[in-house]
Amino acid sequence: MKNLVFLLLFFSYWCSAQNTLIDNTIKKIDFKEDTIQSVFDWITDNIKYDVKLLRKITKSPDNKKRESPEQRIAQVLKSKKGVCQHYSELFDAIVTQLGYESFIVTGYTKRVGEEADSDFGHAWNAIKVEGQWQLHDATWGAGGVRNGRKYVKQYKPEWFDVIPEQMVQTHMPFDPIWQLVEYPIAFADFEKDNMKSQHKDSYEFENKIKE
Repeated sequence: MKNLVFLLLFFSYWCSAQNTLIDNTIKKIDFKEDTIQSVFDWITDNIKYDVKLLRKITKSPDNKKRESPEQRIAQVLKSKKGVCQHYSELFDAIVTQLGYESFIVTGYTKRVGEEADSDFGHAWNAIKVEGQWQLHDATWGAGGVRNGRKYVKQYKPEWFDVIPEQMVQTHMPFDPIWQLVEYPIAFADFEKDNMKSQHKDSYEFENKIKE
């Protein structure tokens, strides 16, 4: 019983510390008319892609350091760098603290005309704004990696609030619900750049998300 009480107290303290960290981050954001875009812009401007960490994960995916989302968020805010997991978790934590419903989407990605990277996943965000889900990829919005070695900072606003039918051309969620389209695309079609659905019936993703 004592151990349980200690764990509850520690969890409460950790949550409080995490909320304080996010609150302090929120104070640094220059909020304009669009709250979500203000957060997106702050993250893409302040967080650099960690190419060295990507190499470590790519070489030894089973040996990556086990950390909680809270620990990763604290680290990325301290170092100002991270990979897609850090970008998406930070985005999620901030908008959740601001009162928005948010979900971290994971899946495969590819560039149009290229093969899907099925060996290494990616993470991005779905955020509900005024009753409508929006898709955002702050990692791709911040810049890119040149020749697999050097991160090049380049703001790309096209990865903010991406139309679902456009997003699925390059981002394939593991869970088809998060394609946010009425007729989801099959992975085989995604690989072949064939954006014709294999589903004849409406997917009703809004109801499935609620479930």
